[in-house]
Amino acid sequence: MKLLIVDDQKDIVESLRDDINWKGIGIDKVYTACSASEAKLQLLDQEIDILLTDIEMPEENGIELFRWVRARDMDLLGIFLTAHPDFKYTKEAIRLGGFDYILQPARYEEIQKVVQEAVWKRNEKLESKMPQEKERRKSQAEMEKELSFQLDEGTEADKQNYERQIHSLEKYLKENLSRNISRTEASKMLHLNEDYFSRLFKKYTGTTYKDYIMELRIGQAKHLLAKSCLSVSIIAGKVGYDNFSYFSTIFRKMTGMSPQEYRQQEKQSS
Repeated sequence: MKLLIVDDQKDIVESLRDDINWKGIGIDKVYTACSASEAKLQLLDQEIDILLTDIEMPEENGIELFRWVRARDMDLLGIFLTAHPDFKYTKEAIRLGGFDYILQPARYEEIQKVVQEAVWKRNEKLESKMPQEKERRKSQAEMEKELSFQLDEGTEADKQNYERQIHSLEKYLKENLSRNISRTEASKMLHLNEDYFSRLFKKYTGTTYKDYIMELRIGQAKHLLAKSCLSVSIIAGKVGYDNFSYFSTIFRKMTGMSPQEYRQQEKQSS
């Protein structure tokens, strides 16, 4: 069971991580983030089961972060921490399907108790899905076997058809970068099972769908930074990032510099 703790105060994050016996309530791994942008990176890289987030954070609050989670159909439970009771926040948290709401300051025992209840809830859900998961894996194995045959032993016409489909999708993705086209949506466009699609996409592009989209977006952002006078925030929107801070974090991760630094470097070299 994986837990992600999010708070803009680093000392609080470290205290929650280190001073609660997480393993004693079934948490195997604890991840931390000091902003919504950092949290998104963790959520994209890890399959988080429980999100424990402060609500009041600069730039993007915990409710907005959870709304982002829900928009991407991430299967996790959300617990909110706040020092300022506000019915508006409570109502929105419930609407988004949040698990619980803890008023700060709260004792660690109280936080531990709520997280433990979330662990129980999560385990119940996972156990109820086991029969379906077993059947899904069986079907997936059969589809992968069939895909392997078609990719490796299938006719040349089959292979060319798959290649045309992927190339058409690549063209569409490049023309619609401002849209957040998920892997689920992309697989539906080709009328393929999502797992089947993932393997097919990697076969013909050499990379995963998530990495492909990220590289495509950052590549186009670099082009616009170098060749246009558009503001960085406008460029972020054009390549599919609705959060400027998150775009800057991803850009630095991919290039080793901020968008502004990249633009300055390109101006000096031209």
